[in-house]
Amino acid sequence: MRLLFLLSVLLVFGCVSEEPQQTNEMDEKLMELEQHIEDVEDSVEELKEKIGALEEKINEMENGEIAEAEEEKQEGFAYFSVTVQNVHDSQALSPGVFVIHKPAASINYFGKTIPEELRPLAEYGNHTVFSEYVKGLAGVEAVYTLDEPLAPGESRTFIIKSSTYRPRESYFSGIQMLAGTNDGYALASNIALFTVGNGPRASTTMAGNYDAGTEENSAPGSGFDGGQPDPDRGDENIGNGIPTIPQRPVTKHPQITNTVMKIIVVPVD
Repeated sequence: MRLLFLLSVLLVFGCVSEEPQQTNEMDEKLMELEQHIEDVEDSVEELKEKIGALEEKINEMENGEIAEAEEEKQEGFAYFSVTVQNVHDSQALSPGVFVIHKPAASINYFGKTIPEELRPLAEYGNHTVFSEYVKGLAGVEAVYTLDEPLAPGESRTFIIKSSTYRPRESYFSGIQMLAGTNDGYALASNIALFTVGNGPRASTTMAGNYDAGTEENSAPGSGFDGGQPDPDRGDENIGNGIPTIPQRPVTKHPQITNTVMKIIVVPVD
């Protein structure tokens, strides 16, 4: 009996001695966990600070861009989106020239002899000579170009800006060669950019088709042998075709009667 008593006592003391050891281990683990939580919280705070700094920079950039836009508007410009469409089923358009101008600088030569600088565009689709010529005209505010042809069904969109000083004198015109002709071109001329109340104006214009009067007409699409331009022949196109002597004033095109070029102008806020 005495032996059993002693064993019981030893067991009791053994259990008592293990409990503090387990408690200490749990305390250490809790302390480690608390330290880890504090480290995570510190990292989160640092991340919040970095995000806040980044947001401030973004706001500064956005405010700067808005300020620049407002400043530009205060300088007296209105902005427009211009879409040029080829609405014909088979007739292509060459690269073109688009102009913001006063009435005196109109590029509508109907009933008149065209300037020599328009001949390259009208006869073989080279728009660069006429573009430079127009830039030098009194009353021209801005010149834009489309440097690629427009196939049937294609369109191009670009942004223009016009001065709001004396806005009712601001007009927009565009010209492109009717590529499958000898000297034909599509022209949308003298499109008003502002209303009578001086506000920016939206519009849709169907261009007319004109004969420059510089070459004899062969069948549309008859190609290089018919005096019409061939994109693969480059400078060989210059002087190709039978000149009209004497040169005639501009008339409506006798062969291409359906609309080819359509221009849509929409004010941009």
